[in-house]
Amino acid sequence: MSDNRITALPPDLSKCLGYCGRVPEPGLNLTAIECGMCPRAHRSDGYVCVPCAGQLEGYSIVFIVVELLSLYLQYQGVFVSMTRSSTKRKTRIAISVYLVLELVLAVCCTLLSLEPKGSLRVYSCGMSHVNDWYPVFFNPKPDYIHAVHCANEVAFPLITFYLLFLGFIAAITILIRLPLLYSQRVVQATGVDASYMLRHTWALLFAVPVLALVHVALGGLVFYAFPFLLFASFLFSCLYAAVFRDNLQAFKTPLRVLWTGFRFYVIPFGCLYCMRELFGARSALHWIWIALGPLVPAAAIQATWRFTDERRFT
Repeated sequence: MSDNRITALPPDLSKCLGYCGRVPEPGLNLTAIECGMCPRAHRSDGYVCVPCAGQLEGYSIVFIVVELLSLYLQYQGVFVSMTRSSTKRKTRIAISVYLVLELVLAVCCTLLSLEPKGSLRVYSCGMSHVNDWYPVFFNPKPDYIHAVHCANEVAFPLITFYLLFLGFIAAITILIRLPLLYSQRVVQATGVDASYMLRHTWALLFAVPVLALVHVALGGLVFYAFPFLLFASFLFSCLYAAVFRDNLQAFKTPLRVLWTGFRFYVIPFGCLYCMRELFGARSALHWIWIALGPLVPAAAIQATWRFTDERRFT
């Protein structure tokens, strides 16, 4: 949250209820301004609406990255799987590179659209409680009958970032990807099944409103639960690797090395780091645990799977 709070408050200034605040106006006393909804990228300090000028915390950055990567891996996997059997290896690589560029372009457009506009930096109001995600449920009722509607994006930019990103993904898909898929010259040059890819592209466009609704409705809960969900997915990956041992020969190609490192180290490292931030641990020993902890299960599986083949004992 910003440090630009107005220090000289009138002594008779009453405190606003809920997430309401006063918007200071030049030449107008604060006592004459009624409490109401704060503007975009502002947050109430109980009396006035303060512009947000803080930096995104590491926990929030990991949350945003996980959301973006989950969406990218979802439709990137669809494209790669459906082209694996019908196109050349170079075409598959080109499609994957295009999807990465599509993701980067959408992220850059999103950053440029947020405060401060035109910059790749982004201000943050911070999120201190799960209620900050759902201010619409905490509109005050001074007379116990009529509610004062003060709901704004208290957790800026965690909600807006993903919604803008989805909007830019949809725009890029409509303006760039669809014309490429409808171009006979591009289809003949790449050899892809255009009709099949078009169906999945339209499915992605129809899924954008659903993803936006899920993000708005459940994002606050996921914000505090995603480190544990990530850690559960990591344990599932270890279990999957232990059951299907043929997949453990993951160091034959550089691509499989990168994927193995991401699955067995980057994911658990990220979730352990977020757990550290979530619980407020600041000891230097936690960094040692975070750095070395993810290596133990993966190293144990890689070192012992050859000696635990049940076929040796039958």
